[in-house]
Amino acid sequence: MNFDDAIQAHAAWKVRLAAYIKNPDGKIQAIDIGADHRCPLGQWLDGEAKQKFSSLPEYQTLISEHARFHRAAGKIVDQVNSGKALDAVGVLGGTSEYGTASLNVVKAIRNLRAKVE
Repeated sequence: MNFDDAIQAHAAWKVRLAAYIKNPDGKIQAIDIGADHRCPLGQWLDGEAKQKFSSLPEYQTLISEHARFHRAAGKIVDQVNSGKALDAVGVLGGTSEYGTASLNVVKAIRNLRAKVE
């Protein structure tokens, strides 16, 4: 995975969560979404990126922000699965916990890329 792929893989979550909020079918579980090592970005961070970049503070920041993002996504899925009606724009938007965490992941990926390229 390269840095652009990492950003795209991360961005795909917003589309997936927005669709799930509109049509929750119980197929997504908060415990699964909350696990930051299961998604493609998390697998890259635990594998190839860890081998190359683990000594860098920018990598450590990305790990932390990525985990924060998954906690926020897990909370949303938990609320949806509990029957709470949510507004996708509100809970996924830029000023929401999820939106802020998502933006911080993208910034952290870009900062890591700038450090190593």
